[in-house]
Amino acid sequence: MPLIGKRNLVLLFVIKLLVIGLFVSGCQEGTNKSPVSALFTGLDVNQATVDLTTLGDDVAKHNIVGTVVSQNTGEKLANIAVNLYYESQLAATTKTTSDGQFYFAKVPSGLFDLTFFSPDNTYASATYILRVLDNGTTAPANPEVKMAALNPGQIKVQAKIEGEVMMAGTGTKLANINIELESNGTLISTALTGSLGQFSFSNLGTGTFIIRAGKASNYEESQQPVTIRDDGVVSPRYTIISLTAKPIENFSITGYVRSQDKQPIASLKVEIYDDQALTKSSYAPTYTTGEGKFFFQGLKEARMYFLKANSGSATNMSEAFPVRVMENGSTSPAVSEILVIRDDKIKTHEVSGKIFDAFTGGPLEYVAVKIGNGSNSLTDKNGKYTFSDLLPGTYKIEISKFGYESMDASFQLVQNVDGTAKTIPATMSYPLVHNMKTGYGSIAGRYVDEITGAGISDLVVRAYKWGLVTKTAWRVVGSSTVQVTETDWQWSDDVLLTSRTSNTGIDGIPDLKGSFKLTHLAPGHYLVYITTDLTKPISIGEYRGGYFSWEVPNKVATFKTEIRGLQVDAGKTTYWTNYEQEYK
Repeated sequence: MPLIGKRNLVLLFVIKLLVIGLFVSGCQEGTNKSPVSALFTGLDVNQATVDLTTLGDDVAKHNIVGTVVSQNTGEKLANIAVNLYYESQLAATTKTTSDGQFYFAKVPSGLFDLTFFSPDNTYASATYILRVLDNGTTAPANPEVKMAALNPGQIKVQAKIEGEVMMAGTGTKLANINIELESNGTLISTALTGSLGQFSFSNLGTGTFIIRAGKASNYEESQQPVTIRDDGVVSPRYTIISLTAKPIENFSITGYVRSQDKQPIASLKVEIYDDQALTKSSYAPTYTTGEGKFFFQGLKEARMYFLKANSGSATNMSEAFPVRVMENGSTSPAVSEILVIRDDKIKTHEVSGKIFDAFTGGPLEYVAVKIGNGSNSLTDKNGKYTFSDLLPGTYKIEISKFGYESMDASFQLVQNVDGTAKTIPATMSYPLVHNMKTGYGSIAGRYVDEITGAGISDLVVRAYKWGLVTKTAWRVVGSSTVQVTETDWQWSDDVLLTSRTSNTGIDGIPDLKGSFKLTHLAPGHYLVYITTDLTKPISIGEYRGGYFSWEVPNKVATFKTEIRGLQVDAGKTTYWTNYEQEYK
């Protein structure tokens, strides 16, 4: 071997020994101060450190929160190494989250230096100086650190369009407004505004987009162009769309018919006239509900109308009742109340029931029970409540007691040919669930024979999660391939809870045949599926006119019914029945 070759080998061996020696000597147990850690975090191997926790909780009691974004595209950067320095000494390290946020807890007031490093060297390192004030705020407030790309041409633009929709003139934020995103005349995504009118579209490339708002709503449609530049900058950065209310084309009048003692009159014919003489009518009559309420909808003009309640089996015809409909859709008076004189000898009925603890079956005393005509009752020591002087009709019932989930339900009062009355459901007993778990709710209900009102026992009741799902895919639209996005409801086929409708209760416990309860459910929407046996449904695709299918349960041979979108609220029991519940 030539002498020069041997020398090179010896030199290479010596270099290897030096590297190993430096690595071993640089590693300190229990620290990140080694050449390897310095490589990944950007730290100086010999950098002094300070432990802020030694300052005590009364001094180190503040937080530092900020965001790291791309200077080129505005994208929030994840997995960026962040070092915090206090008085020129390293105090803490962290990495940014998936939404670009970094967080340091238990820091004192004072001046801090921060350094930022990209582990994959996509972005140039950056520094930032901020001050934590004695009151815990930072200057600058809401720090945002921008890191420049080392090779901008290699960064794929994935921008986000954000904005909100409000009512023109008032600035009121508009919820549940349909938003459509178009590119080159092709619809590529849709969204609904949130409770504060906000919307967003993510993972968008460069180009010019059109945002359309207000389709199929009570507002005139409006559109706004948005451009995403090659550097990822969105212009305008935040899109505000103002919608103008459409002119009202159909007006309505709502009111009640009551007797001289303020009792509602059900199933009474109410007519609407164009003149005070009650000779000309342009609209069909309507009838009062069980709570004495009536509606006239689809009125074409804003002007004066005259109402008349016809005579009933035990009531006289009313006088003409004037109502003015305004151009903005309001009425004067706001709610019409037509007075009729009722024969005091008319037959009314009494309704009673029991309220009990859903788990023990024991009666509940001092439960507040209210029905839609304004009547109130409190249960006695046996859990019993009673309402008198009720006319046939459909009533809403509200039940509440401190420490229990409140419940809203309804019932029908039907008069038989012989003058007696029955209720649907046949028994007016309801369970209340003890509110043992804060922030959770329940579903309760009853499945009955709709003719007799009697409950049907031993049905299998299952609860599934019912939620909004967003699907995105590439689809061929015309001659182009575009990314389309849709959001709709579908089920999750994992059974959350299973129950059965109950049999007839024993002595001392109310008859709850056909009733069921599903308790301690997190707030949200659910699908309830009822069958006559334990056969489980499977998931099938349901098409609703868009690009995607949505998962729903199939109807097994023993299927009875399913209820989609039952909403559960914290501290409340959502009550469902299969009998008629329509009340106004």
